[in-house]
Amino acid sequence: MSTYKTGTTAPNISLDVDVDTVGPAASRASKRPTGSGGGGTAVAHSVDATGDITNAHLGGAASLSGNTLTIATSINLFGDEDEREQEFERLSATYFLSGGDDGVKNFSPDLKLHNSDFTRVTLVKNISLTP
Repeated sequence: MSTYKTGTTAPNISLDVDVDTVGPAASRASKRPTGSGGGGTAVAHSVDATGDITNAHLGGAASLSGNTLTIATSINLFGDEDEREQEFERLSATYFLSGGDDGVKNFSPDLKLHNSDFTRVTLVKNISLTP
């Protein structure tokens, strides 16, 4: 699992998500105490079909440290199966955290999954937020 150092006094940690795909996409970020089960608390989401999240303020270091940030993106692909498979291989996402002791740090997905005919893709990233 990736980590991001929030520090202890940073007033505002921000998240940006850049999804590169031709298919419509939706992203959601949530936090939960590291090591706990469950879905956690939603802290940001995309507002259009790009799946991008722009300058989402997640909270201060004190409220985020000790949590895991999970970012999930769901993408629908179209075209014939070969075109969908090619887009699956090509598509990508980059996640940026900023405002903490680590400054601006970027991450790539941990998981890139598809269903049997490449019509649905899911990207997942988990980041441990440490002091």
